[in-house]
Amino acid sequence: MFTGRVVIIGGGIAGITAAERLLLESECELTIIDAERHALYSRVLLPKLLEGKVTREKIFLKSPEWYANSRINWKPGELVKKIDFEKKLVITENEEFPYSAVIVASGGVPRRCEVGGVFSLQTLDDADALLVEGKKGEVGGEAVVMGGSFIAAEFLNLFKFWGRSITCLVRGEGWWNKILPPEAQSWLKNKLESEGVKVITGVERHEYLVDDYGRVTAVKTNKGVFKAEIVGEGMGVVPCADFWPEGEILVDQFLATNKPGIWGAGDAISYFDPVLKRQVRRGTWRMAKHQGEVAAGNLLGVSTVVANGNRLGAKRVAAALPVYSIRLLGMPVVFLGEVGGVATERSEVSVLAEGAGVEVRYFIGEELVGVVLIGAVDRRAEYTERLGAKYLGLNLE
Repeated sequence: MFTGRVVIIGGGIAGITAAERLLLESECELTIIDAERHALYSRVLLPKLLEGKVTREKIFLKSPEWYANSRINWKPGELVKKIDFEKKLVITENEEFPYSAVIVASGGVPRRCEVGGVFSLQTLDDADALLVEGKKGEVGGEAVVMGGSFIAAEFLNLFKFWGRSITCLVRGEGWWNKILPPEAQSWLKNKLESEGVKVITGVERHEYLVDDYGRVTAVKTNKGVFKAEIVGEGMGVVPCADFWPEGEILVDQFLATNKPGIWGAGDAISYFDPVLKRQVRRGTWRMAKHQGEVAAGNLLGVSTVVANGNRLGAKRVAAALPVYSIRLLGMPVVFLGEVGGVATERSEVSVLAEGAGVEVRYFIGEELVGVVLIGAVDRRAEYTERLGAKYLGLNLE
């Protein structure tokens, strides 16, 4: 049984899932270095917290006592500054942690703006700040959503719930412009505008105008100036990888890096997808959980060490169908498999009868590799089974 020292960088779902498997199947000495101050909570439930559908206590998946009771050396609020690969040390601002193996699960952070009244929605601290803002806002006040991403969709839902007048400023021709073809973007833009949301496309640059107290009052863009009492930014997430010498953390299909004894999982990494045959990044809760479990299992396969000193007898490929779902103003939206991006070669769009929704199918050659369902999601199970079949059996080697 493995008894070495394991350091997990990151205390989100990928890191904690890895820790649970290590605790179950080894007697390792385990340290979790967590940039956040909080015990594990569900990021998926943050929008429900903001709408008052769940209490703050209900979003926590672990308590501080769980770490102590599970023999975990938990270091909340610590940032990793460097990994010394020669001395096998993970170095933070305050301490050095010797390791036998490391799992990098440091996640991602949104691109933030330090202007009053401009918010992100990635962490519990973000949600707490928004809760304070929501209590002092006025119904009908002007709100701006920056971007057309998944986080932007959550801001759209929240501001609608708060009764704000909403303007969305997006690049390209509409929401999810790197994923949806123009016809689907146009349909979605019309749908949002029918719900009273002003959608401004083709926004290439912006700056925030502020009052004497540094509080946002408007957003100035190449498309005009838009009044804003509050702004929600949803313009992407960057991996937390400042401590990694190459900048980008690349792992193979077994989630092994090119550094001996170091593995990766979750939003921080780019992994080799064995179906698509290329490096990809999947920033979803489901994928992070899957990769945390796989990385820990492969780390524990210590019977064989291959040439790079890192494979450690790994038996399982990290392979799972990418799935993400969200509601946009009450309308279900589901992403399955490989959608948009550089990997797909063409797409087909079907607008359903009576404006019920849109279905977008993505192909490489003649092979279906991904689907987006907007509005009507009746075929979700059918497409999940069809696309998921490509990944079956891969987890055994």
